Amino acid sequence: MGGLFMPGTLIKIAQSDLRMANFAISTGDECDLRMAACHIQQAVEKALKQILEDYGVSYTKTHKLYRLSALLPDSQAVLSRDLLALLKPGLYVLTVWESESRYNTEFAASREEVLEMFSLAQAVLEAYALFEKQKQEIELNAACVKLSETDLFHD
Repeated sequence: MGGLFMPGTLIKIAQSDLRMANFAISTGDECDLRMAACHIQQAVEKALKQILEDYGVSYTKTHKLYRLSALLPDSQAVLSRDLLALLKPGLYVLTVWESESRYNTEFAASREEVLEMFSLAQAVLEAYALFEKQKQEIELNAACVKLSETDLFHD
């Protein structure tokens, strides 16, 4: 699938999902924890899809986060090995949350579990933001070097 969105769109939606999850958690309401679980899963899914799109990796329509993470190229520099190791067990939990939190009226996740998954999702989005900042700095430095090599700055 991949490439269906304008560049950067998925990560912006992921950030919005995480803000909604944070709000839902803040209410302390058990029903809102279900919505937080849904938004946390969506944030991680969209972030993974954004990384795949950034690296030109095609993916099929899926909500199975462990399948999306398996498609991440070894060369990707967004998520560190340590973060991926922390994230992997949570991918299975979040994959279950994708449908259970929305459609199963018996679904319940503890506040601690929701907070743990929220922290993982937040770490993924922070890693993406740091990567983007570093990429922009590299591009800016390259542009400055190119500009300094032009005739405008030479006698």
